[in-house]
Amino acid sequence: MFRYSWSQALFTDETLEDSLERLSRYGYDGVELPVMSMLPSEVKSRLSHHGLTCTSVNGRFVGRDRDLSSSDEAVRSAAVSYVRSCLQLASHIGAPVAIIVPTRIGKLSPDTSLEREWANVVKSLEEIGRIGQGLGVTAVIECVNRAETYLANRLETAHRLVKDTGSANVALMADSFHMNIEETDVHAALRSVAGYLKHVHLADNNRTAPGMGHLDLGRFLETLFSIGYRGAIAMECDVQALDRYRRNAFTTDPKVFDQYAETAISNLKRMEAGLKTKVAV
Repeated sequence: MFRYSWSQALFTDETLEDSLERLSRYGYDGVELPVMSMLPSEVKSRLSHHGLTCTSVNGRFVGRDRDLSSSDEAVRSAAVSYVRSCLQLASHIGAPVAIIVPTRIGKLSPDTSLEREWANVVKSLEEIGRIGQGLGVTAVIECVNRAETYLANRLETAHRLVKDTGSANVALMADSFHMNIEETDVHAALRSVAGYLKHVHLADNNRTAPGMGHLDLGRFLETLFSIGYRGAIAMECDVQALDRYRRNAFTTDPKVFDQYAETAISNLKRMEAGLKTKVAV
C-alpha cells in the first residue's frame, strides 16, 4: 500500500552498509539518504545488493550558506548550488525527490523583511525547479517547526510558496512530528495539499519510532490513503536510549537501532492491515 524507508542519517555514525542490511532484514522498501561522498555508482550497487531503492535525498540546511531566503546574493546562490548537488545525487541514484527547507535551520526571524525574503525564496525555488526539471527530480519543501526555523512552518504557507513558484518540479512533503506542533488540524492540512504532496516523514510526537509515543498515526495513514497518496513514507526518528541518569539520550548502539527499525515497521504493518480492512468494508 505504502512504501516504507528510513532516514539513514538518523542511524548516527553508522556505515551505509550496516544501515541497508538492517532495513532489508526488517522488510523496508528503501532508504532516505543524505548527500554523501560515496560515488553514486557505489551507492546504487549497495542498494541493489540489499534489494532496496533510494526513496529520497535529504538536504542538510544548517549553516549560513544554506539559506534560500537570504538577501545576500552570494549566500542565496550558494544555497541553490547546494540544492543542485542534492538533486544531482537523487537523479544519479534514482530517487524521485530531494528535500529542501526554505530558510536555514536556526534562523527564527528574517534578516531583512518577510516580504523580501519570501521573494528571495521564490526566486531560489524557480531556479531549483528548472534544475529539477532537467534532472527529472522534484524538490519537496519540508515545513519545520517554529523552534527550528521560520517562514514555512505549516503546509498552507509552503503551498503558497509552491504556487508562487509555479514549477511542476517544486512540491510539498508532510512531516508528522512538525505537523503535530504547528497544524491546527493535521488531517485537514493534508487534505488541503493533496495534489502537491510528494513525500512523507513519519515519527511519533516525541520524534521516536511510530508506536513509541501517543500520536494516532493509524489515522494519519488513513488520511494519506484517502487523499490518494501512494508515495514513500520515510521514518525520520531520533534514536534514543535511557542513559545512566534515566534520561532519553542519543545513542549509537546498533541494538537500539534494530529495536527502533523493528518497532516502526511492525507497528506500520499493523496500522496498514487495519486500514485495508476499512477500505475493504
